[in-house]
Amino acid sequence: MIDNLKIAGFPPLALVGLKKMDGLCDNATILLNHCAIGYLSPLGGGAGYRIYVGTVCESVMRINLVVTVYRQIRNLNECRTHQNGPHMMPISARIFRFLATLGTLVLSGTAIAAQPHPWQTNFQEAATPLMEQITSFHNLLLIIITVISLFVLALLIWVVVKYNAKANPTPSKTTHNTTIEVLWTVVPVVILVVIAVPSFKLLYYADVIPEPDMTIKATGHQWYWSYEYPDHGKFTFDSNMVATEDLKPGQPRLLESDNRIVVPVDAVVRVQVTGGDVLHSWAMPAFGVKIDAVPGRLNETWFGPVKQEGVYYGQCSELCGTRHGFMPIAVEVVSREKFDTWVAEAKVEFAANDGEPALRMLAQNETK
Repeated sequence: MIDNLKIAGFPPLALVGLKKMDGLCDNATILLNHCAIGYLSPLGGGAGYRIYVGTVCESVMRINLVVTVYRQIRNLNECRTHQNGPHMMPISARIFRFLATLGTLVLSGTAIAAQPHPWQTNFQEAATPLMEQITSFHNLLLIIITVISLFVLALLIWVVVKYNAKANPTPSKTTHNTTIEVLWTVVPVVILVVIAVPSFKLLYYADVIPEPDMTIKATGHQWYWSYEYPDHGKFTFDSNMVATEDLKPGQPRLLESDNRIVVPVDAVVRVQVTGGDVLHSWAMPAFGVKIDAVPGRLNETWFGPVKQEGVYYGQCSELCGTRHGFMPIAVEVVSREKFDTWVAEAKVEFAANDGEPALRMLAQNETK
C-alpha cells in the first residue's frame, strides 16, 4: 500500500495509523504516509474504519487523505465481500468519490504553501501581501461570474419551459422593451465598474515597486537561471534543476534546483530580470509574480515581505525551447541571521574566477 501511495505522489511526511475493525482483511490495512490533521470515521455499516490522525503540521491538504482512503476502499472489493451483501462496498466507494470531489473544490486551499500538491485546484497559499490581494480579487470575480452564469441559466430554463411551442403556441411579436434594454445596458456597466476599481488598484500596487531592502538580478538561459546579488558583493551563481535520481527526501521533482535563491524573511526584494539568449519568464506563484525575461531589456518586479520561512517554488513560464519544462525557480526564505551567514559563505563559494569558466551540467531528465 505504501508503495502505491508513493507512486501516486504522496510524500512520506508522517505516519498515520489505521485501527482495523470488524474483521477487515489484511490487504485492507492502510498505512498512510501523509501529514494530516483531523479525525475521520466515515464508513459505518460494518466497514468501520476509524482513522486517528495526529496533529503533525499546520494548514495541510485534507483532500489527500480523503482521496487516498477512497482509493483503498475501492480496492476492498478485490479482497472480501461485505458482510451486508456484495453491493455495499460500491456504495461506500461512491460516497468517498463524492467526498473526494467535494474536498477537491472546498479544501484544496488548505495545502501547505510553497509548492503544488496532488488534486490541487486553487492557487497556492499566498506568501506575500500582493498574492493575498490577487487571491481576494480572484474570489470576487468567481462570485460575480457564478451569479451571472446562474442568472443566465435560470433565464434559459424559464424561456424553454414557458415559451416552447406547446406551452405558448402563439408567440409574441414584441420587438422593443425600454425597461429591459435599459437594464441590460446599465447592469453590465455597473458590474464592470465593480470589477474595474479593485482591478486598477491591484495593477497599481503590483507595478509600483516600494523601497526595496535588497536587489537580485535574474538572467534566463537555455535552460537554467543565473542570479546576481549586487547589494551583497555582486557574486553570481547558476541555478540548474536537480535530476530525479539526485533528489533528496521531500524535494519535489522538476521544481528543485541545485542553488536556491536565498532571501531574508520580512524583506522587500526587487528582482531585475533579463534574458541571455531567448525569451524566458520568471514566475513564482506563491508570491504573485510573473515577468518576462527579454534579451537586451531589463524588466523589474518585486515581492515581499514574505512572513513565513520556507522554500517556495516556481518555473520558467515562457516557451523557450526543448527543455523549457526543466527551468525551476527555488526561493528559500530564512531568518536574517541565517541570511547573513549564507551571504558570507556565498561570497567565498561563488567568488569570481578569472580562469576557465566552470562547465555547466544540466539535469538530464527525460521528457515524459
